[in-house]
Amino acid sequence: MADNFTVLDGNGAPRVLRSTDSGGVHTPHQKVELPGTAEADIAAIKGHVDGVEAALTTLTGHVDGLEALGTALNGFVDGIETLIGTTNTALTTLQGYVDGLETLQTTIGGYLDTVETKLQSVIDGQVPAATVYDGNKNVTTAGTRVVLASSQALTKGVRIRAKDANTGLIYVGGTGVSSSSDRLAPGEPIWMDVNNLANVWIDAAVNGEGVTFSAW
Repeated sequence: MADNFTVLDGNGAPRVLRSTDSGGVHTPHQKVELPGTAEADIAAIKGHVDGVEAALTTLTGHVDGLEALGTALNGFVDGIETLIGTTNTALTTLQGYVDGLETLQTTIGGYLDTVETKLQSVIDGQVPAATVYDGNKNVTTAGTRVVLASSQALTKGVRIRAKDANTGLIYVGGTGVSSSSDRLAPGEPIWMDVNNLANVWIDAAVNGEGVTFSAW
């Protein structure tokens, strides 16, 4: 027997085999057959696994839906809070308007009361006097003022007229009447709105000269 011979390996390269080389046999992988029930059990388990995966997918969808719903609810809450804030601002502004109207009403009420008082005064002034008081008053010493009457209540006032026979001026006023007060030439009249003859005083530039008056 020859000592060796040449063969080609799997790559096509030559290889020398000796008669003394030992060789091994590679057996193919064996396919293991399982009993029929085991395969059915495996198929069932796989079905359960698929069902669990499907349930997990569905649950994930529900979770995503709940998260989306939560986001929407947060948006609604934010919208409501914004609306409440806007409403509060509007109410505050409205309250300001109401307060302003109340103040205006009070002011108008004050004006109306004043107008009413003045109108009543005018109305009262149109009532005819029940009594007319006539008289005259002379200044004994020029520069020394005298009062028309110690006391006589009036409803209208008094008309004062400097006597025609006067040669000098007559001064008319209150308790402080002097030569710088209103003055009347002889025969000149003046009307005074007073409620008492005791409020009217006269003085004269010439001794013994004076006025006549009508009061009511």
